[in-house]
Amino acid sequence: MLARILLFIFIAITAIGCGREYSTADDNVREAVVISAAKTLPTPVPETTLDSESEYKGVTIDQIFPITEQISAIDDDGRESYAKLEAGGHVLKIEDYVPRTLERNAEVIFKFKQREPGGYWATLAGTSHLLGPGSTQIYAVVSGPFGVCCTNYSIVDVSSGRPKSIFHSEDFGGFRNPMEIFDADGDGIYELVQFDSCFRYFMDDCGSCSPEPRAYFKYAKAKGQYLPTTGVVQDFVREGHQRSDQWLAEKFNELKRTGDIGLSLDIRRSALAHMVDLLYVGEEKRAWEVFDKYIADPKGETRREIKKRLAGCKFYQALKRR
Repeated sequence: MLARILLFIFIAITAIGCGREYSTADDNVREAVVISAAKTLPTPVPETTLDSESEYKGVTIDQIFPITEQISAIDDDGRESYAKLEAGGHVLKIEDYVPRTLERNAEVIFKFKQREPGGYWATLAGTSHLLGPGSTQIYAVVSGPFGVCCTNYSIVDVSSGRPKSIFHSEDFGGFRNPMEIFDADGDGIYELVQFDSCFRYFMDDCGSCSPEPRAYFKYAKAKGQYLPTTGVVQDFVREGHQRSDQWLAEKFNELKRTGDIGLSLDIRRSALAHMVDLLYVGEEKRAWEVFDKYIADPKGETRREIKKRLAGCKFYQALKRR
């Protein structure tokens, strides 16, 4: 549902021609479709694996904990400058599509972190139990600033009498697409997954042709926060990594036989996406092996650009510090 809402909002705002962009990730080929003057709510194109045989398997937060209220630029009642969204007996006060405060019984009990001014165009709110059945969190999804970036999440734990921020997307980078959640170890506490955009337009490649790695977050009880983590991966993603290795090996052998320039570009993009995905789950050695084997880089320009991007990736640098 969240994917549908965000895609519809994006289409309604852009409405500038139509086209398709293709991006090969380590476990899927992501297709983004932009249709001008859309009159009906479109069905999001599912992500598929490299062999294009199975449907996208990620579970978004709203599939388990539904959105209760939303406000967007396509609303026509003038609420964008000031709005109240209800979630779990609480009220989120919105200004310019950005949550400002959380209230209960007409009393401000929490103030959200400030975001950069302007350029936001949607807010969605829901109630969740991410930390177990006995817990309650209010989550807000903020789209923007500007264009298609980003999909920002703020999660506030209201289980006790003292609300506390347990996750704020921008602390760890700029992310796109709905958040996925899953319980990796069956302890009743969900892990979070966001898609990092810090490699977008890599070396002037198209936006959706660039890597968009999954960034994993695990709740640290001692700190009361969701923090970047390694060693936690959805099963279908792990399987996708294996299929990527197989696909790259097969296509690389085909490239050596045919010299196909188009195939060469596909391999480069796929290898780069696979490599970055591996870096984001802590498999550094394997990631650079993929780079050395499949990405031609005689002058070292691509390697330098990768390291430069990584130096600016908040999530990756947080992983390195941990």
